[in-house]
Amino acid sequence: MTEYEKRRRRPPVSCTLCRKRKIRCNKEAPCSNCIRSKVPDGTCVYDNPNSTPTRRQPESNLQPTQAQQPILAPKSASVVQTTERDSSIPGQLDPVTESGATLSNDDDVAKSTMPPTRVTSPSQSSRDTTKTRIAQLEEEILRLKRLGSEDLSITSISNPSPVYQKNIIEEAAVASKGLASISEFRSEIFGEARFTSRYIMHKRRLFGQSHWGSCLVLFRDLFEVFEGQDPLGIPPDISAGINKCKEYARTIKANQAAPWPSLPTPDVPPRDVCDKLIDCYLRTTESVYRVIHIPSFMKDYNAFWESRTEPCMNTIVPLKLMMAIGATAFDRNFSLRSTAVRWIHQAEAWLCRPDYKARINLGTIQCQILLTFAREVVGLAWSHTWLSIGDLLRTAIYMGLHRDPSKMPRRTLLASELRRRIWNTILELVVRTSLTAGGPPLLSLDDFDTLPPGNFNDDQLMDDDSQSKPQEEFTQSSISRVMRSTFPARLTIAKFLNDLGGKSTYPNMLQLENELRSVQKATRHIIQAWQSKKTSSSLSPSSFQLSYLDMSFRRFLLSLHVPWFGPSLQDPTYAYTRRVAVDTSIALWRITDEGGALSTDASYTDFVITSAYRTGFLHAGITQAAHIQLAEISSQLREHDEGILWTPINSDLLPALEGASEWAFRVLRDGETNIKGYLVMVLVSSQIKAALEGTTADGMPDVVTRAASEAKDRCLSLLEDEVVRSRTERMLSETPPAVPAEACLEDWDLTIPDTDFSTTPGFDPVAWIFDGSILQGPQFCSTLYQ
Repeated sequence: MTEYEKRRRRPPVSCTLCRKRKIRCNKEAPCSNCIRSKVPDGTCVYDNPNSTPTRRQPESNLQPTQAQQPILAPKSASVVQTTERDSSIPGQLDPVTESGATLSNDDDVAKSTMPPTRVTSPSQSSRDTTKTRIAQLEEEILRLKRLGSEDLSITSISNPSPVYQKNIIEEAAVASKGLASISEFRSEIFGEARFTSRYIMHKRRLFGQSHWGSCLVLFRDLFEVFEGQDPLGIPPDISAGINKCKEYARTIKANQAAPWPSLPTPDVPPRDVCDKLIDCYLRTTESVYRVIHIPSFMKDYNAFWESRTEPCMNTIVPLKLMMAIGATAFDRNFSLRSTAVRWIHQAEAWLCRPDYKARINLGTIQCQILLTFAREVVGLAWSHTWLSIGDLLRTAIYMGLHRDPSKMPRRTLLASELRRRIWNTILELVVRTSLTAGGPPLLSLDDFDTLPPGNFNDDQLMDDDSQSKPQEEFTQSSISRVMRSTFPARLTIAKFLNDLGGKSTYPNMLQLENELRSVQKATRHIIQAWQSKKTSSSLSPSSFQLSYLDMSFRRFLLSLHVPWFGPSLQDPTYAYTRRVAVDTSIALWRITDEGGALSTDASYTDFVITSAYRTGFLHAGITQAAHIQLAEISSQLREHDEGILWTPINSDLLPALEGASEWAFRVLRDGETNIKGYLVMVLVSSQIKAALEGTTADGMPDVVTRAASEAKDRCLSLLEDEVVRSRTERMLSETPPAVPAEACLEDWDLTIPDTDFSTTPGFDPVAWIFDGSILQGPQFCSTLYQ
């Protein structure tokens, strides 16, 4: 048998690490695999001296953000990228992605996509190195499984990566167990616009791209501060302090919660306080979102104070909900928050009564709307109001509010316009809660045909022959009509950001932006017409109404650009998005300035207090705006370090850097109990300030840890005081009222004999105490025991 001629080995052309891992190398210096693995400089070397790898250059023929990897997610999150590769068949997916396999790291991705190759006999040293590497990978997999079973909830499409769930940064940035999963879908089809769709899975909740938490991926460098450290090496006082804050928060909520069920009671504050609370509601929420007919309500309100009989719950419940909303603008410190919480709990108990058919009426719909607004501004699970909107929307459709009254049996002008106003407010709640919660609106323009409210003042609706006023004349319904004209554009944006099947392409986003700006321009013309016809006797829009209208537009505009803001920090193709996002964030942040040019205007003061320092729709937008500005400052600092056309930091961004943490703490002081938003602001701001002072990367963990410790101590002190105050209020509310001394003596004459102590001769003044007949009590009482 003849021996085969020994084949000569080909000279190696891959780098040493890729040859050890048996993965395909692109033969560059450094190669793509070493870049993804973040190996130290100088580790990517080639054994063959004849091979001359080329220096890695950005590819000019790639789509935007393809040449440079965009900012994705903190390493505490698992990130999945489902890509569509260039191929002769457009849209053909990578087979690994289509199978839905869950991969652990970039090496596994390369292994799963490589065809089988011939393996030569390695030397003894290569075998030892391979065995060592395999053992290390097995240990890493076991550690990941252990962390995944303890802290993470990984979905079937998630890609677990080395995470440190107990890191203080993650505790501050996301929920108590850290960000569970971030999934990102992208398109890289040749010749087709790139799209991106990112959602966050956290604590059994799925957040779309419009949720404020999507901005946390911009602070990846903050999450990497402690990379490489032992996850158990966190200072124990910080970890214990955060847990103590959580316990205090639960205690405060338990003290504020009323016993269930806590049915409404007719007790209300004094008349003068109630008048102020109702006035606060009418000049804030009701001036933008129409819910009630003011003359009819004021008639019932005055009858409530004049009547001597016990009022009906149909009057008490909406009255207390309106006062709870008005309490947010009653004073700057929100002194009536605990009372407002009790009123909201009473309304919830009343709306949960078991008489289901009796609840299907217009009054109950109004109470549900008021309850939604009250929960938002008072801060009772305000980010979850999107859930209850589903029930409200379907109840309204069941009652026919989605059909225009002109197509229904004839009604009075008041009844028809009230139905249009209520439906219009429900539509606004659908789109704004969708944007806040990051959930799809689950509504289309084909689902209803109800016309916008007529341009009427409330007193006109009492006469069925009244005619709607021209659009150029401002009325009590004008703001609602303007917002309805912009509703289609805003609904499309909410669907674009949060719907599951939508492809968020950049050109489509720009088209939606143009539509939003078009309706905004039309609105500006209408406002100018109102102001041109303003007279001393006519109504005119308040600063609250105009400011709310303007900032609502900016809120949608910012959310529309946020998904592309991360890539814009690295790819100049998205420079327009970067400029729009920063400018819009600066405008939104100005809401927090109580000493602005309009600070002397009481109406604008109401807007600042209710929007910036109370939870809700615009509060979430301000949080997003702060994150965008801090990320922009951080990006400019990195550009300076890299020497890339650095320019001085925009002075308009400095107020956010100086005031973000104080603003978040002010929200805590006014009743919020979740400290994580404040911790994020503190940590990011401290990191940026340290970088401005020249702190190196090695000293950054100490800076962040020190800032976290100080923020923890400050939160503990605040929440401890709040626990004491809430416990005292609860004890006072549960203590029965003291009986006056005069009332205690009213019936004492029943046990005293009819004797004149001062005139009866020979009578001992204290002898009556020992009179047996008196001690036996009245005669009719003794018969009860015979």
